[in-house]
Amino acid sequence: MSPIQQTHMNREDRKQTKEQLDWLNLRLARAEDDKHLITRLQNQIEIEKQGERALDKARQLLGERNVLPQVPSDKSLALTRPSLPNKQSIYHLEQFHEDLVSNINCAQTHLGAAKVILQGKLTPTAFVREANKKVVEGNGKIKDYSKFSQESRAFLSLQQRFLTGGQQEEK
Repeated sequence: MSPIQQTHMNREDRKQTKEQLDWLNLRLARAEDDKHLITRLQNQIEIEKQGERALDKARQLLGERNVLPQVPSDKSLALTRPSLPNKQSIYHLEQFHEDLVSNINCAQTHLGAAKVILQGKLTPTAFVREANKKVVEGNGKIKDYSKFSQESRAFLSLQQRFLTGGQQEEK
């Protein structure tokens, strides 16, 4: 094989590279969606916990001052103590985290395939340059999502311990 043939991407290589980069972008978009869902749910859990603490402080303040809160006669209007974080929120957080990890793993596979095809290729120059740029960008995004995944796993573990009263063993 001549040196030019070794560094030139044939039509099939370009097609496969484009396909892998398209799938990489799709998985990264899904990971971005998962990240937004996780962030939203984490914020919701934190807000609920802050509300619970505020309610506890209000009850404590009323108890210290020997003031009984006015309880509506209609029990449906009475304040109830929410169970925070609730099991359903934790379950959804686990599912979103699993989806994120799955999308990160698939993105890494597509990225690796694209790298293998591009390895040592120089021409067509514009295509190879653009593909290598997308590989570098994809690699950076995967690193960012992996870091976010670790942070969300730590948050999830903390919430699971909170939910079980600290009795759950660490994995």
